[in-house]
Amino acid sequence: MTENTDFSNIPDNHKTCSDLSFGKLVRGYDHKLYVIKEFPRDKTGLFTALKNLKSPHYPKIHEINFDGSKTTVVMEYVEGKTLLTYLKDNKVSIKDVECIFEQLLDAIEQLHNAGIVHKDIKPANIVFTEAGKLKLIDFGTSYLPDADLTEYIGTVGYAAPEQFISGRTDARADIFSLGVTLEKMLGVAGKDEFLMAVARKCENCRLEERYQTIEEIRNEIKKYNLSRMIIPSVVLLATVAIIALLIILL
Repeated sequence: MTENTDFSNIPDNHKTCSDLSFGKLVRGYDHKLYVIKEFPRDKTGLFTALKNLKSPHYPKIHEINFDGSKTTVVMEYVEGKTLLTYLKDNKVSIKDVECIFEQLLDAIEQLHNAGIVHKDIKPANIVFTEAGKLKLIDFGTSYLPDADLTEYIGTVGYAAPEQFISGRTDARADIFSLGVTLEKMLGVAGKDEFLMAVARKCENCRLEERYQTIEEIRNEIKKYNLSRMIIPSVVLLATVAIIALLIILL
């Protein structure tokens, strides 16, 4: 627990936040807002791993307690606007999509490197703080790879097919949801052939034909950006050479 924060006297008339999976929003004695959430079964390993990440892309975890049947977690209240709301309320450009997508890649890659699969990536679970920092929220369906879980859980339209077929998933399920989220952003911002191709490969129903890691997506983007730099340079050099030749001939 953070210093000078006490949750031993939570008022009965606490505010319920439906956009945060019905967690209890409370104000500590330090006057800061916190979310208290309860999860079935033992999820101390998951939230301890999340706490140890110390990343700006997730809510800060303050306290974790397992009572034998459920896990209670006290975490930072993330104040801001969801990507879902942002897409509805704003004129979004392809440049905006690229910036958001880059932050999403960072957030998901850090999770995967820690062995965490989010399992419910979608615009409603992506929040932008006032400082413009992207945060992933709602880890209720997330798990570590050593967890013996077979759960048919996910948001229809975003969840990978394997989440409903076998219930067993890996990091590639998040990549599928990432692709759907990217396609939703492009639906608002407009067409971009390269980004749409990335989205479609993320969404491939055949696991072996999907991007296998976030690093693969990064490498694809790097190659594309490099090609965009090289082609104009070659055209410029060719143009200069032609002009020089014409000057000599004249």
